[in-house]
Order: sequence, then structure tokens, then C-alpha cells
Amino acid sequence: MKQVKKTRRNLQRYDVFIPRIPSTNLFLMRFVKEIILAFFKKDFAAGRQWEMHDPEVTEIGHDVYKVKMSATYTSKNKHKVASAQGVVRCLPEKREVRVENYIYDMSGGS
Repeated sequence: MKQVKKTRRNLQRYDVFIPRIPSTNLFLMRFVKEIILAFFKKDFAAGRQWEMHDPEVTEIGHDVYKVKMSATYTSKNKHKVASAQGVVRCLPEKREVRVENYIYDMSGGS
């Protein structure tokens, strides 16, 4: 039987104080990837060996990025797939980063 679990975090505004954010697009895209990786690792069991796939980052506005990532977990008789997505808004002038609409889901055996 296939099990599907969906969770939506209430993170309409998750502020992180950042001393300085360089305004280069390449730096911000890498920074956004690190944020989604940190959220993903926090949400899934540390004892399992998830195969993490590289996050996909798309710029949807000035310093606003949509980010998606997925991971798989396979053992003898279990196979799970997890995915996460959200919007990261970088506000260098206020020295803050906001993660909005973060959601993840997992499907597969228990």
C-alpha cells in the first residue's frame, strides 16, 4: 500500500538576520540552495541515508527565487521519494532573508 504524507509549514515569514548579502546573482542562488538544503535536512530523519538531488533555483523577480528539491531513500523493501519547494526572498537592504510557502511531501512505504 502506498503512503502519501503532505505537510505544509506555516512559514509565511521566516526571517534570518544576515550581516551582509553580496548582491551578485550567483552568490544569492547558491545561498538559496543552502537554505532549502538546511530545511530539508531538518524535516527528514537523520538516521536514514537520503540521496539528495541538487536543488533547482529559478529567479522569479528581483532577489526572489523559487526553489525545489527532491530526495530518494531505498532500502531492502522500502522506497520513498520526498520533495520540497518554497520561495526565498532576499532583502539585502534590510539584511534579511524570508522563506515563504515552504512545503514538502513524501510518498512511499512506511
